[in-house]
Amino acid sequence: MQQSNKPSFRQKMLRLAPFWIFLIFFKFGGGLHYTMLAPLGSQVFPVWIVGILIGVSAFIQMLLDVPSGYMTDRFGYKKMLVVTTIFFVAASAVFLFGLTKATFLWSLAVSVIGWQFFSPGINAYAIGHSDDETVGKIISAKDVFASSGIVLASALVGFAVSWNVPLLGKILILIFIIACAAMLLAPADLAPKPEHHRKKLHPKFWKVAWKAAHDLKPVSYLLMITSFTASTFYAIIWFVVPLLIATQVHAHTLSLGLGVFDFSVVILGFFIGTLADKYDRKLLILLGIVIFAVAGILLGHNFGYAFILLGFVATAGDELSGVSLWAWLYALDKKHEHYGLITGMIELWSDLGWSVGPILAGILYVAVGPSWTIATGGIIILLNLGVYLFMVKHPLPHSLEKLPAFHLRHEKHKH
Repeated sequence: MQQSNKPSFRQKMLRLAPFWIFLIFFKFGGGLHYTMLAPLGSQVFPVWIVGILIGVSAFIQMLLDVPSGYMTDRFGYKKMLVVTTIFFVAASAVFLFGLTKATFLWSLAVSVIGWQFFSPGINAYAIGHSDDETVGKIISAKDVFASSGIVLASALVGFAVSWNVPLLGKILILIFIIACAAMLLAPADLAPKPEHHRKKLHPKFWKVAWKAAHDLKPVSYLLMITSFTASTFYAIIWFVVPLLIATQVHAHTLSLGLGVFDFSVVILGFFIGTLADKYDRKLLILLGIVIFAVAGILLGHNFGYAFILLGFVATAGDELSGVSLWAWLYALDKKHEHYGLITGMIELWSDLGWSVGPILAGILYVAVGPSWTIATGGIIILLNLGVYLFMVKHPLPHSLEKLPAFHLRHEKHKH
Protein backbone atom coordinates (compact mmCIF):
# COMPACT_ATOMS: atom_id res chain seq x y z
CA MET A 1 0.00 0.00 0.00
CA GLN A 2 2.89 2.33 0.70
CA GLN A 3 4.24 2.02 -2.83
CA SER A 4 0.86 2.82 -4.38
CA ASN A 5 0.90 6.20 -2.62
CA LYS A 6 4.08 7.21 -4.43
CA PRO A 7 3.06 9.37 -7.42
CA SER A 8 4.25 8.37 -10.88
CA PHE A 9 6.21 10.75 -13.11
CA ARG A 10 3.05 11.46 -15.12
CA GLN A 11 1.12 12.28 -11.95
CA LYS A 12 3.89 14.61 -10.82
CA MET A 13 3.87 16.36 -14.17
CA LEU A 14 0.11 16.89 -14.02
CA ARG A 15 0.20 18.09 -10.42
CA LEU A 16 2.90 20.62 -11.31
CA ALA A 17 0.96 21.94 -14.35
CA PRO A 18 0.50 25.46 -12.84
CA PHE A 19 4.26 25.62 -12.21
CA TRP A 20 4.99 24.70 -15.82
CA ILE A 21 2.60 27.44 -16.99
CA PHE A 22 4.33 29.89 -14.66
CA LEU A 23 7.72 28.99 -16.16
CA ILE A 24 6.51 29.51 -19.72
CA PHE A 25 5.01 32.94 -19.08
CA PHE A 26 7.69 34.20 -16.70
CA LYS A 27 10.48 33.32 -19.12
CA PHE A 28 8.40 34.68 -22.00
CA GLY A 29 8.15 38.05 -20.27
CA GLY A 30 11.61 37.99 -18.70
CA GLY A 31 13.25 36.89 -21.94
CA LEU A 32 11.49 39.58 -23.96
CA HIS A 33 12.41 42.24 -21.39
CA TYR A 34 16.08 41.17 -21.31
CA THR A 35 16.35 40.84 -25.09
CA MET A 36 15.04 44.38 -25.58
CA LEU A 37 17.50 45.95 -23.14
CA ALA A 38 20.35 46.30 -25.67
CA PRO A 39 18.19 47.73 -28.53
CA LEU A 40 16.30 50.07 -26.17
CA GLY A 41 19.36 51.12 -24.22
CA SER A 42 21.31 51.91 -27.39
CA GLN A 43 18.66 54.55 -28.20
CA VAL A 44 19.50 56.58 -25.08
CA PHE A 45 23.11 55.52 -24.31
CA PRO A 46 26.22 54.50 -26.33
CA VAL A 47 26.43 50.75 -26.94
CA TRP A 48 29.47 50.25 -24.69
CA ILE A 49 27.67 52.05 -21.85
CA VAL A 50 24.65 49.74 -22.30
CA GLY A 51 26.97 46.73 -22.03
CA ILE A 52 28.43 48.07 -18.78
CA LEU A 53 24.97 48.85 -17.33
CA ILE A 54 23.65 45.36 -18.10
CA GLY A 55 26.86 43.83 -16.76
CA VAL A 56 26.70 45.89 -13.54
CA SER A 57 23.08 44.85 -13.00
CA ALA A 58 24.12 41.19 -13.28
CA PHE A 59 27.01 41.85 -10.88
CA ILE A 60 24.56 43.24 -8.32
CA GLN A 61 22.44 40.12 -8.76
CA MET A 62 25.57 38.05 -8.18
CA LEU A 63 26.24 39.76 -4.85
CA LEU A 64 22.68 39.02 -3.72
CA ASP A 65 22.40 35.43 -5.00
CA VAL A 66 23.35 33.63 -1.79
CA PRO A 67 21.19 35.86 0.46
CA SER A 68 18.36 35.35 -2.05
CA GLY A 69 18.84 31.58 -1.98
CA TYR A 70 18.78 31.70 1.81
CA MET A 71 15.56 33.75 1.76
CA THR A 72 13.86 31.24 -0.53
CA ASP A 73 14.75 28.51 1.99
CA ARG A 74 13.54 30.72 4.83
CA PHE A 75 10.26 32.06 3.41
CA GLY A 76 9.36 29.38 0.87
CA TYR A 77 10.09 28.84 -2.81
CA LYS A 78 6.54 29.32 -4.03
CA LYS A 79 6.03 32.54 -2.08
CA MET A 80 9.27 34.10 -3.30
CA LEU A 81 8.51 33.18 -6.92
CA VAL A 82 5.25 35.13 -6.62
CA VAL A 83 7.16 38.08 -5.13
CA THR A 84 9.75 38.04 -7.92
CA THR A 85 6.98 38.14 -10.54
CA ILE A 86 5.41 41.20 -8.92
CA PHE A 87 8.72 43.03 -9.22
CA PHE A 88 8.76 42.32 -12.95
CA VAL A 89 5.27 43.79 -13.26
CA ALA A 90 6.73 46.97 -11.76
CA ALA A 91 9.77 46.83 -14.09
CA SER A 92 7.40 46.58 -17.07
CA ALA A 93 4.99 49.27 -15.88
CA VAL A 94 7.64 52.00 -16.10
CA PHE A 95 7.70 51.58 -19.90
CA LEU A 96 4.16 52.98 -19.97
CA PHE A 97 5.83 56.38 -19.56
CA GLY A 98 7.96 56.00 -22.69
CA LEU A 99 11.69 55.54 -23.18
CA THR A 100 14.09 57.92 -21.46
CA LYS A 101 17.35 57.43 -19.63
CA ALA A 102 15.41 57.44 -16.35
CA THR A 103 12.77 54.87 -17.39
CA PHE A 104 15.40 52.58 -18.89
CA LEU A 105 17.52 52.67 -15.73
CA TRP A 106 14.47 52.19 -13.49
CA SER A 107 13.26 49.16 -15.44
CA LEU A 108 16.75 47.66 -15.45
CA ALA A 109 17.18 48.24 -11.69
CA VAL A 110 13.82 46.75 -10.71
CA SER A 111 14.36 43.76 -13.00
CA VAL A 112 17.51 42.97 -10.99
CA ILE A 113 15.27 42.25 -8.00
CA GLY A 114 12.81 40.52 -10.30
CA TRP A 115 15.43 37.99 -11.41
CA GLN A 116 16.83 37.64 -7.90
CA PHE A 117 14.60 34.88 -6.51
CA PHE A 118 13.73 33.26 -9.83
CA SER A 119 16.59 30.83 -10.47
CA PRO A 120 17.12 29.74 -6.84
CA GLY A 121 13.35 29.44 -6.48
CA ILE A 122 12.59 27.33 -9.56
CA ASN A 123 15.59 25.02 -9.10
CA ALA A 124 14.84 24.42 -5.42
CA TYR A 125 11.11 24.03 -6.06
CA ALA A 126 11.68 21.51 -8.88
CA ILE A 127 14.27 19.48 -6.95
CA GLY A 128 11.96 19.44 -3.94
CA HIS A 129 9.29 17.72 -6.05
CA SER A 130 11.79 15.12 -7.37
CA ASP A 131 12.98 11.71 -6.25
CA ASP A 132 15.87 9.40 -7.18
CA GLU A 133 14.05 7.92 -10.19
CA THR A 134 12.71 11.16 -11.69
CA VAL A 135 15.19 13.93 -10.78
CA GLY A 136 16.74 14.10 -14.27
CA LYS A 137 13.34 14.21 -15.97
CA ILE A 138 11.91 16.81 -13.54
CA ILE A 139 14.95 19.08 -14.01
CA SER A 140 14.66 18.64 -17.78
CA ALA A 141 10.94 19.44 -17.63
CA LYS A 142 11.78 22.65 -15.79
CA ASP A 143 14.27 23.54 -18.53
CA VAL A 144 11.85 22.57 -21.32
CA PHE A 145 9.01 24.79 -20.11
CA ALA A 146 11.33 27.68 -19.24
CA SER A 147 12.93 27.43 -22.69
CA SER A 148 9.46 27.39 -24.29
CA GLY A 149 8.96 30.87 -22.88
CA ILE A 150 12.28 32.04 -24.32
CA VAL A 151 11.32 30.60 -27.71
CA LEU A 152 8.14 32.68 -27.62
CA ALA A 153 10.13 35.76 -26.63
CA SER A 154 12.65 35.19 -29.42
CA ALA A 155 9.84 34.84 -31.96
CA LEU A 156 8.59 38.31 -30.97
CA VAL A 157 11.94 40.12 -31.02
CA GLY A 158 11.75 40.88 -34.74
CA PHE A 159 8.38 42.58 -34.16
CA ALA A 160 9.14 44.09 -30.74
CA VAL A 161 12.03 46.22 -32.02
CA SER A 162 9.49 48.20 -34.04
CA TRP A 163 6.88 48.60 -31.26
CA ASN A 164 6.46 51.81 -29.35
CA VAL A 165 7.71 51.41 -25.78
CA PRO A 166 4.33 51.87 -23.98
CA LEU A 167 2.88 48.99 -26.04
CA LEU A 168 5.84 46.82 -25.02
CA GLY A 169 5.15 47.72 -21.39
CA LYS A 170 1.47 46.71 -21.64
CA ILE A 171 2.29 43.35 -23.22
CA LEU A 172 4.91 42.61 -20.58
CA ILE A 173 2.52 43.49 -17.75
CA LEU A 174 -0.12 41.10 -19.11
CA ILE A 175 2.42 38.27 -19.48
CA PHE A 176 3.67 38.64 -15.90
CA ILE A 177 0.16 38.83 -14.44
CA ILE A 178 -0.63 35.47 -16.06
CA ALA A 179 2.62 34.04 -14.66
CA CYS A 180 1.80 35.30 -11.17
CA ALA A 181 -1.71 33.81 -11.26
CA ALA A 182 -0.34 30.42 -12.35
CA MET A 183 2.23 30.32 -9.54
CA LEU A 184 -0.44 31.10 -6.96
CA LEU A 185 -2.23 27.93 -8.11
CA ALA A 186 0.92 25.75 -7.97
CA PRO A 187 1.34 23.03 -5.28
CA ALA A 188 3.03 23.93 -2.01
CA ASP A 189 6.76 23.36 -1.48
CA LEU A 190 7.80 19.80 -0.66
CA ALA A 191 11.45 20.33 0.32
CA PRO A 192 11.98 20.32 4.10
CA LYS A 193 13.14 23.50 5.79
CA PRO A 194 16.22 23.29 8.02
CA GLU A 195 15.24 23.83 11.64
CA HIS A 196 17.07 27.13 12.02
CA HIS A 197 15.24 28.53 8.97
CA ARG A 198 11.91 28.15 10.76
CA LYS A 199 13.05 30.24 13.69
CA LYS A 200 14.92 33.27 12.36
CA LEU A 201 17.39 34.45 9.76
CA HIS A 202 20.69 32.69 10.34
CA PRO A 203 23.49 35.27 10.92
CA LYS A 204 26.12 33.02 9.27
CA PHE A 205 24.22 31.96 6.16
CA TRP A 206 27.29 32.48 3.96
CA LYS A 207 29.18 29.95 6.09
CA VAL A 208 26.23 27.56 5.90
CA ALA A 209 26.11 28.01 2.11
CA TRP A 210 29.80 27.27 1.59
CA LYS A 211 29.60 24.22 3.84
CA ALA A 212 26.56 22.92 1.96
CA ALA A 213 28.41 23.36 -1.36
CA HIS A 214 31.62 21.86 0.02
CA ASP A 215 29.76 18.77 1.22
CA LEU A 216 28.63 18.15 -2.36
CA LYS A 217 32.01 18.65 -4.07
CA PRO A 218 33.18 18.22 -6.78
CA VAL A 219 29.75 18.38 -8.44
CA SER A 220 28.69 21.62 -6.74
CA TYR A 221 31.96 23.28 -7.80
CA LEU A 222 31.60 21.98 -11.36
CA LEU A 223 28.08 23.41 -11.52
CA MET A 224 29.42 26.78 -10.41
CA ILE A 225 32.13 26.85 -13.09
CA THR A 226 29.94 25.52 -15.90
CA SER A 227 27.21 27.98 -14.93
CA PHE A 228 29.72 30.83 -15.18
CA THR A 229 31.07 29.86 -18.61
CA ALA A 230 27.64 29.06 -20.07
CA SER A 231 26.17 32.33 -18.80
CA THR A 232 29.10 34.29 -20.24
CA PHE A 233 28.51 32.63 -23.60
CA TYR A 234 24.73 33.25 -23.62
CA ALA A 235 25.13 36.82 -22.35
CA ILE A 236 27.40 37.53 -25.33
CA ILE A 237 24.85 35.94 -27.69
CA TRP A 238 21.93 37.88 -26.24
CA PHE A 239 23.88 41.14 -26.44
CA VAL A 240 25.25 40.78 -29.97
CA VAL A 241 22.39 39.10 -31.83
CA PRO A 242 19.60 41.60 -30.90
CA LEU A 243 21.91 44.40 -32.08
CA LEU A 244 22.40 42.62 -35.40
CA ILE A 245 18.64 42.07 -35.70
CA ALA A 246 17.96 45.74 -34.94
CA THR A 247 20.39 46.79 -37.70
CA GLN A 248 18.78 44.32 -40.13
CA VAL A 249 21.95 42.28 -40.67
CA HIS A 250 20.69 38.73 -41.38
CA ALA A 251 17.68 39.82 -39.32
CA HIS A 252 15.27 37.02 -40.22
CA THR A 253 17.79 34.19 -39.88
CA LEU A 254 19.24 35.55 -36.64
CA SER A 255 15.77 36.03 -35.15
CA LEU A 256 15.15 32.33 -35.74
CA GLY A 257 18.66 31.57 -34.49
CA LEU A 258 18.08 33.43 -31.24
CA GLY A 259 15.11 31.21 -30.52
CA VAL A 260 16.83 27.96 -31.52
CA PHE A 261 19.00 27.91 -28.40
CA ASP A 262 15.99 27.30 -26.21
CA PHE A 263 14.11 25.41 -28.92
CA SER A 264 16.88 22.81 -28.65
CA VAL A 265 15.98 22.31 -24.97
CA VAL A 266 12.28 22.07 -25.82
CA ILE A 267 12.93 19.34 -28.39
CA LEU A 268 15.62 17.36 -26.57
CA GLY A 269 14.98 18.17 -22.90
CA PHE A 270 12.94 15.11 -21.88
CA PHE A 271 15.23 12.81 -23.85
CA ILE A 272 18.31 14.27 -22.12
CA GLY A 273 16.60 13.95 -18.73
CA THR A 274 15.98 10.26 -19.39
CA LEU A 275 19.65 9.80 -20.35
CA ALA A 276 20.75 11.48 -17.10
CA ASP A 277 18.54 9.12 -15.05
CA LYS A 278 19.68 5.94 -16.81
CA TYR A 279 23.22 6.25 -18.16
CA ASP A 280 26.77 7.09 -17.12
CA ARG A 281 26.71 10.74 -16.07
CA LYS A 282 30.48 11.19 -16.44
CA LEU A 283 30.25 10.25 -20.11
CA LEU A 284 27.28 12.58 -20.65
CA ILE A 285 29.09 15.48 -18.95
CA LEU A 286 32.23 15.04 -21.07
CA LEU A 287 30.26 14.75 -24.30
CA GLY A 288 28.15 17.78 -23.40
CA ILE A 289 31.16 19.99 -22.64
CA VAL A 290 32.97 19.09 -25.89
CA ILE A 291 29.85 19.54 -28.05
CA PHE A 292 29.02 22.89 -26.43
CA ALA A 293 32.55 24.26 -26.86
CA VAL A 294 33.09 23.22 -30.48
CA ALA A 295 29.66 24.38 -31.68
CA GLY A 296 30.02 27.66 -29.74
CA ILE A 297 33.34 28.51 -31.37
CA LEU A 298 32.04 27.78 -34.88
CA LEU A 299 28.86 29.75 -34.22
CA GLY A 300 30.56 33.13 -34.38
CA HIS A 301 31.58 32.69 -38.01
CA ASN A 302 28.23 31.54 -39.35
CA PHE A 303 25.37 34.05 -39.47
CA GLY A 304 23.39 32.22 -42.13
CA TYR A 305 21.31 29.07 -41.64
CA ALA A 306 24.36 27.32 -40.16
CA PHE A 307 23.88 29.65 -37.17
CA ILE A 308 20.55 27.95 -36.47
CA LEU A 309 22.04 24.44 -36.65
CA LEU A 310 25.09 25.29 -34.55
CA GLY A 311 22.98 27.09 -31.96
CA PHE A 312 20.78 23.99 -31.64
CA VAL A 313 23.83 21.71 -31.22
CA ALA A 314 25.60 24.04 -28.75
CA THR A 315 22.60 24.22 -26.44
CA ALA A 316 22.08 20.46 -26.67
CA GLY A 317 25.63 20.02 -25.37
CA ASP A 318 25.06 22.52 -22.58
CA GLU A 319 21.82 20.82 -21.53
CA LEU A 320 23.41 17.37 -21.64
CA SER A 321 26.22 18.33 -19.26
CA GLY A 322 24.03 20.58 -17.09
CA VAL A 323 21.20 18.12 -16.43
CA SER A 324 23.70 15.32 -15.78
CA LEU A 325 25.50 17.48 -13.22
CA TRP A 326 22.24 18.40 -11.46
CA ALA A 327 21.17 14.73 -11.34
CA TRP A 328 24.59 13.83 -9.93
CA LEU A 329 24.23 16.58 -7.31
CA TYR A 330 20.85 15.23 -6.22
CA ALA A 331 22.32 11.73 -5.89
CA LEU A 332 25.08 13.07 -3.59
CA ASP A 333 22.71 15.14 -1.44
CA LYS A 334 21.38 12.93 1.34
CA LYS A 335 19.85 15.66 3.53
CA HIS A 336 17.83 17.51 0.85
CA GLU A 337 17.75 20.60 3.07
CA HIS A 338 19.61 23.55 1.60
CA TYR A 339 18.23 23.65 -1.94
CA GLY A 340 17.85 27.43 -1.93
CA LEU A 341 21.34 28.06 -0.55
CA ILE A 342 23.05 25.63 -2.91
CA THR A 343 21.24 26.94 -5.99
CA GLY A 344 21.98 30.46 -4.75
CA MET A 345 25.70 29.64 -4.70
CA ILE A 346 25.47 28.24 -8.22
CA GLU A 347 23.49 31.26 -9.40
CA LEU A 348 26.18 33.53 -7.97
CA TRP A 349 28.59 32.11 -10.54
CA SER A 350 25.91 32.18 -13.22
CA ASP A 351 25.28 35.87 -12.61
CA LEU A 352 29.02 36.50 -12.65
CA GLY A 353 28.89 35.19 -16.22
CA TRP A 354 25.89 37.38 -17.04
CA SER A 355 27.91 40.27 -15.61
CA VAL A 356 31.14 39.56 -17.50
CA GLY A 357 29.40 38.62 -20.77
CA PRO A 358 27.73 41.95 -21.66
CA ILE A 359 30.78 43.99 -20.62
CA LEU A 360 33.04 41.75 -22.70
CA ALA A 361 30.58 41.82 -25.60
CA GLY A 362 30.24 45.61 -25.51
CA ILE A 363 34.03 46.02 -25.72
CA LEU A 364 34.72 43.26 -28.27
CA TYR A 365 31.77 44.21 -30.50
CA VAL A 366 33.42 47.56 -31.19
CA ALA A 367 37.00 46.22 -31.22
CA VAL A 368 36.83 42.99 -33.26
CA GLY A 369 33.26 42.80 -34.59
CA PRO A 370 30.36 40.42 -33.88
CA SER A 371 31.93 37.22 -35.27
CA TRP A 372 34.95 37.06 -32.99
CA THR A 373 32.90 38.38 -30.09
CA ILE A 374 30.64 35.32 -30.25
CA ALA A 375 33.54 32.95 -30.96
CA THR A 376 35.26 34.21 -27.81
CA GLY A 377 32.25 33.00 -25.81
CA GLY A 378 32.73 29.52 -27.28
CA ILE A 379 36.44 29.54 -26.41
CA ILE A 380 35.55 30.33 -22.80
CA ILE A 381 33.43 27.12 -22.70
CA LEU A 382 36.66 25.13 -23.15
CA LEU A 383 37.53 26.07 -19.56
CA ASN A 384 34.92 23.54 -18.43
CA LEU A 385 36.90 20.62 -19.84
CA GLY A 386 40.08 21.55 -17.98
CA VAL A 387 38.22 22.14 -14.73
CA TYR A 388 36.38 18.83 -15.04
CA LEU A 389 39.58 16.84 -15.61
CA PHE A 390 41.26 18.63 -12.70
CA MET A 391 38.47 18.36 -10.12
CA VAL A 392 37.02 14.88 -10.69
CA LYS A 393 39.06 12.12 -9.05
CA HIS A 394 38.29 9.55 -11.77
CA PRO A 395 37.27 11.83 -14.68
CA LEU A 396 36.90 9.08 -17.27
CA PRO A 397 33.43 7.54 -17.58
CA HIS A 398 32.94 4.02 -16.18
CA SER A 399 32.31 2.79 -19.72
CA LEU A 400 35.82 3.89 -20.79
CA GLU A 401 37.46 2.64 -17.58
CA LYS A 402 36.27 -0.87 -18.47
CA LEU A 403 38.49 -0.93 -21.55
CA PRO A 404 41.63 -3.12 -21.05
CA ALA A 405 44.21 -0.29 -21.06
CA PHE A 406 42.32 1.75 -18.46
CA HIS A 407 41.55 -1.34 -16.42
CA LEU A 408 45.25 -2.29 -16.15
CA ARG A 409 46.19 1.24 -15.11
CA HIS A 410 43.44 1.27 -12.51
CA GLU A 411 44.63 -2.09 -11.07
CA LYS A 412 48.15 -0.71 -10.56
CA HIS A 413 46.85 2.05 -8.32
CA LYS A 414 44.72 -0.19 -6.12
CA HIS A 415 45.77 -0.34 -2.46
